[in-house]
Amino acid sequence: ERAELEFLQKDPDRLKGRHASKQLMREEQMNRRVKKELPRITSNLEKELWQWYEENKVLATNNNKEGEASSDPDLGHFMYQGSPYLKIILCQEEEWRTRKERGEKERQRKRQEERA
Repeated sequence: ERAELEFLQKDPDRLKGRHASKQLMREEQMNRRVKKELPRITSNLEKELWQWYEENKVLATNNNKEGEASSDPDLGHFMYQGSPYLKIILCQEEEWRTRKERGEKERQRKRQEERA
């Protein structure tokens, strides 16, 4: 939804049509969800995933043979498509920040070119 909101806000003609007020209200609702609810939900999810890890890392180590060290660093993590979900969340956030920084640098570069 974050990417969709950004895409919608880049279109300057979006508020010129017949249903501009509905579009603006929809964007405001999306913006509120992205700015307020997304960080809260992400934080709660991270807490739950760490709790899952703490509960399941004990079970995973107990299932190993005694004296045998676990060679899998992902043991006990909640997995999604073969990767720990905590890592996926962190990678998505880092990717989002990187994309925003690149966009900001690009805008600054364009402004400097216009002034020169």
